[in-house]
Amino acid sequence: MALVLLTILTVYLIIFDYKQGLAVSFFAGLLYDLCSINILGVTSVKLLLFALIINLYKRKFNASHFLFSLIFSMLIILIAEVSLKGFSFNPAEILASFCFVVLSFIIFSKIKNAHL
Repeated sequence: MALVLLTILTVYLIIFDYKQGLAVSFFAGLLYDLCSINILGVTSVKLLLFALIINLYKRKFNASHFLFSLIFSMLIILIAEVSLKGFSFNPAEILASFCFVVLSFIIFSKIKNAHL
């Protein structure tokens, strides 16, 4: 569940405005903590940290390009996997993350284009 949330949030942060992304990251983290009975705010802090990292690199590249979104999202997901689980990779999770990145990019691109 956390990996899916991180995947969707990463693509959202790449495509949409930074300030919106911070608010979405914070509240998504709180909601995740409530649902998984964790200490409130722990996931929010982690997601906000990822949001700051994404924003730093988003300015240096063409963030609306699919290849950037794919590579950067998968890199963030791999970093999160290593930080949460160590070096035990599950190929099914990586494949699912790849699929979520592609689907999220398509959906959020359509939404952004509809608002323009």
